[in-house]
Amino acid sequence: MPAPASMRARFLQDGAAGASPQVMLLRLFDRLLADLARGAAGLRAGEREASHKALMNAQSILNALTVALDGSDWEAADNLRALYAFLLTELAQANVKQDAERVDACFAVVEPLRDAWNQAASSLVLPHTETSVQRSLPMGGMTA
Repeated sequence: MPAPASMRARFLQDGAAGASPQVMLLRLFDRLLADLARGAAGLRAGEREASHKALMNAQSILNALTVALDGSDWEAADNLRALYAFLLTELAQANVKQDAERVDACFAVVEPLRDAWNQAASSLVLPHTETSVQRSLPMGGMTA
């Protein structure tokens, strides 16, 4: 599993390769939601290794999102950082206690956050970038 710093480097590299920061952020959230769904499904099916891998990847994404936060221009960054820390703790506990409901609760927090970022990104007029961020964008380069 990549370290948060290497994930941030990948995030920045991919952004420089043509995807806007908004699209990259949505890709991370899409992958996070997919990992949460896989983790919860794995827990329910008794597939401990698969659920562990998905939940660890979800935690890695949350770490990358935390590292990428820049509070110098946005006062709410500390609140978002605290939310990411809460989610990290919940996912660690869900993984240890094999608690799919806890993962579901994290999904319920992340999904509207992803939708809010999508709405914000969609309202921007961004020349020279992808025109639609409405579609689901898979995140390549992370462990599945």
